Amino acid sequence: MLICLNMKSYRYLIVGGGLAADAAVMGIRAVDSEGSIAILTEEAYPPYRRPMLSKSIWRGTPLEEVWLPTAEAGAEIHTELQVVRLDLSTKCVQGTRGEEWRFEKLLLATGCMPRTLPQAPDGVLYFRTLSDYLTLREKMGQAEHVGIIGGGYIGSELGAALAVNGKRVTLLFPETGICARLLPPSLSEWLNAFYREHGVEVIAGVLVQEVSRNSRWQVHLSDGQTRIFDTLVAGLGVLPRDELAHEAGLETPNGVRVDRFLQTAHPDVYAAGDVALFPYERLGIETRVEHEDHAIASGFYAGQAMAGEAQSYDHLPMFYSELFDIRYEAVGLIDSQLEVRMEGELPAGAGIITYHQNGRVVGALSWRNAKPVDELRDLIGQVV
Repeated sequence: MLICLNMKSYRYLIVGGGLAADAAVMGIRAVDSEGSIAILTEEAYPPYRRPMLSKSIWRGTPLEEVWLPTAEAGAEIHTELQVVRLDLSTKCVQGTRGEEWRFEKLLLATGCMPRTLPQAPDGVLYFRTLSDYLTLREKMGQAEHVGIIGGGYIGSELGAALAVNGKRVTLLFPETGICARLLPPSLSEWLNAFYREHGVEVIAGVLVQEVSRNSRWQVHLSDGQTRIFDTLVAGLGVLPRDELAHEAGLETPNGVRVDRFLQTAHPDVYAAGDVALFPYERLGIETRVEHEDHAIASGFYAGQAMAGEAQSYDHLPMFYSELFDIRYEAVGLIDSQLEVRMEGELPAGAGIITYHQNGRVVGALSWRNAKPVDELRDLIGQVV
């Protein structure tokens, strides 16, 4: 048990400093204009718009536009601070340097951490944070050839962004096509050719066997090739940062389990954003969502709930991506293993992809602005 002497106390304490944390502050302030709020974040920076780091910021958007107005709402922001212990009995948290904070209401907005390559040397860039972006920007001054391991959401966006910035890029991944876990095979494999037309080398269907480094990176592949790169980036997916909640005794089967009000089993502790395992009532499932729209919406709902005005979180989160001149938006379960139907002029033109399970539409994707997001939401749950 933490003794919690000589610590600061806050009405609202938020662990994590991303989009969900900022939105929670706004949700709190919509109900409570005066209650004290503190944010504890491991990052060196206050809250910012993370999705821009692999999208518009590579296409000329000024870096200044990433910042969120969190502090203007009266929240104290403590950076470079890792919380390592949560004591539910005393309602305190503790940092690595022994600092302690007491709370009345706590939000866990700890997000996710990148999966890493086993036994790889230090220096692989697991792209996720603003620090990662700044590091990659710095490396771009010297790097002629960039290797990107992973052809999913982050790998596809960064591959396009770096190619647009004139870099020689190679994408390496085990699937048959780019974004193969999201898109049907015909479209995913079409993207391979589309990227090649834009100057990106695409090597599909390979596993990384070993990574080594001297003056440059050597990536040894399952097909016998060894590829050499100046800079190596990996986008291998993420894992929820739920260890703080787990060690405190909260339910963490795959993230921090919450109810429809984003409340954990402890009445004064909530979770939002990537780390929250929530009931997706429209689909009748429990899941996590690792995208901007969910982080903002769930953070706001959680903030309101913490301040005493709980509403059922029934939002249908969307996500989007930008790949060269292609933009797509999606809602629901986007999984190429489901029954998939395509309509329209895909892939070269606009069209809609729907994902089906048990006779119902469970996901919908608009390719090249074929349909507004709200119309995609209307499709979810339809019997077909």
